[in-house]
Amino acid sequence: MNALEISTRSRLESYKAENALQLSALETNKTLSPNLFNTSTMTAGYFADRTTGNLVAHPALSVSDYIPVIGDSYYDVSGTTQQCAWYDTDRVFISGVLTVGAGIYAPPTASFLRQSILNTDANIQVKKTKLLGVLTVAKSGRDYTTITEAINNAQDSVDNPVTILIYPGVYLEQIDIVYGRYISLIGVNKDTCIIRKNVAVPANDPLTFEGIGRVENLTVICTRDDMVDPGVNDFSYAMHSDSSTGLGGLIEVHNCVLMSDSNAGYGLGMMPNQTVKITNCEFVSTNIATGAMANGSFIVHSCNKNSDNLNQHLFVKDCYFRSANGNVMQIADIGTGTVGMDVTFLNNTGWSDTSGAVDSTINFNGGVPTTGNLVGAINLTGYSHGNNIAKLNA
Repeated sequence: MNALEISTRSRLESYKAENALQLSALETNKTLSPNLFNTSTMTAGYFADRTTGNLVAHPALSVSDYIPVIGDSYYDVSGTTQQCAWYDTDRVFISGVLTVGAGIYAPPTASFLRQSILNTDANIQVKKTKLLGVLTVAKSGRDYTTITEAINNAQDSVDNPVTILIYPGVYLEQIDIVYGRYISLIGVNKDTCIIRKNVAVPANDPLTFEGIGRVENLTVICTRDDMVDPGVNDFSYAMHSDSSTGLGGLIEVHNCVLMSDSNAGYGLGMMPNQTVKITNCEFVSTNIATGAMANGSFIVHSCNKNSDNLNQHLFVKDCYFRSANGNVMQIADIGTGTVGMDVTFLNNTGWSDTSGAVDSTINFNGGVPTTGNLVGAINLTGYSHGNNIAKLNA
């Protein structure tokens, strides 16, 4: 596991630790909102009971008014240990905790907080915590309302990879993450986090992902629903990765559904010195066209740069490929050297609605394979096994 992978995954896991009440371990990895505690509106002589949410008299304590908060978020509280209580949008009590001058977690249904303090805590502060390297997207209540906005404001770099955490919704966007970006797109639920585009135009796919990062827990759909008279050349992948200038890196695609009704679910053109790992994904093409665009639900080709030492690696595990036409997928060698790329397929299922799962449903495009290779100079590694299409087993 490389440094980028470790950094991105650890930040995301920290963000998703919904039951953690204390954030002291994250003190060096956060920014804070302005102070939300208004001392001029607090009630002196009372505290908010953390077990009932009711105000209880106490001469040494004071309690804030209802502070608006965002559920499923973290807040930093300074001051001496006291109690706080969370309330829903109708100000009905949800739960409460002790605050220890560090951090507290707002439950998903929370809309208000009442924070109790000692009367001597003149500098009390309640601030929303925002972890560095994580941006959130939702239809409301998060950092941004569109994925494009988050990408435009990501300020990512090789030393600061950014994870965009996507909450449920249908995002009618055309996402473009070019080579040189260090961004991961992670949905909280692949069934409800959907990127969709209803106009199939070449080179304008719903998701172009050529940077270094991870795509996870998303459904990406391309249709021609909004086209008045779609023609044979009106096609788009659901997801496309194919940079003519890139110099490689790691792309991971996990637990996603990629669907197109005019082309493959995923079109992948490898770059030199690149590794692409695809796990637990579903690729669907409902395209019924013939000719060049009838090549199945997954299309991958080797790099076309003139070099023998391209160091390309494709790993595909536990995936399902379904196509409405005669080909399940296309694997093409368009390189000019005698050393192509290594491909590994483990425990995958491929199915063509018209032809089933026979070897001929894979379009091996690139001429007669050299000795031991799958097609052209593309090598099927020796540990490829468990696939229902025999040609993908070593």
